[in-house]
Amino acid sequence: MKNWIFVFLFFFSYLFPEISIGQIASGKYLAHLICEYQYIGKPDTTKLDFVENEVMLLLFTNKFSKFISKNQFIRDSIIYETKINNLEKNKGLLELRKHKKALNKFSVVKDNNKNVYHLENIGGDHLWFNDKNCTLNWTITEDSKNLFGYNCQKASIHFRGRNYIAWFTSDIPINDGPYKFSNLPGLILEIYDIQNQFHFKIIKLFYPKSNYLVYVDPFGLEVDKNQFQKLKSDFEFSPFTFYQKKYPDAKFGVDANEMDIKYRKENRRNNEIEKY
Repeated sequence: MKNWIFVFLFFFSYLFPEISIGQIASGKYLAHLICEYQYIGKPDTTKLDFVENEVMLLLFTNKFSKFISKNQFIRDSIIYETKINNLEKNKGLLELRKHKKALNKFSVVKDNNKNVYHLENIGGDHLWFNDKNCTLNWTITEDSKNLFGYNCQKASIHFRGRNYIAWFTSDIPINDGPYKFSNLPGLILEIYDIQNQFHFKIIKLFYPKSNYLVYVDPFGLEVDKNQFQKLKSDFEFSPFTFYQKKYPDAKFGVDANEMDIKYRKENRRNNEIEKY
């Protein structure tokens, strides 16, 4: 099985043409390889005993990889199919209600030119930016362990305010992994920060037998990283004020405090994976 995987990946690596986010944003692509990771995180620094869990997907197409919450992937697929195929909105909404909302609402796309794109919905706007300074300088050690049936090697890195330990396997020669982590001589099967506030661990790896379509948001708006951070900060500080500026002529059926309090109660996420 492992030999077959290696042969598949050897040829798969030559399928990556040069692309940009603009070229892939309006399409849908078949996933050739899918990795499922268990995410365990502590989103609230004021309540570190609270832990959240979610399954994340790392999907490989012939043009890019995409890291996204499994719940978000399902919901996005419903939304895109509804929009692209002009399906009845009511049917799409009914289908959406069957599936949980994602805890992690971002996705990360990496292309073969080492471009890293961050995509996220902020206040109803689908935004994306090229994370141009996503430099990863790893320290690889001789430490090893067996994980998910693969021989893994240990690596460490300091990335945007946190120190991480990663376990990667050269048995799967793809220099990719969860979130924005990559640039190791093999697939990252597990990675966590040393404070254990963010932890991703492989739980499944498979080649889909049927069509498994991957979307990169065709309705997104490009911004730079500073614009994105400002918009996200404004929205999280006060959704009501954010919507007032966005829709100055609209009338809202709730007051500012009610909307803001409800948002903060449902989104206790003040512990970002990137501190800067």
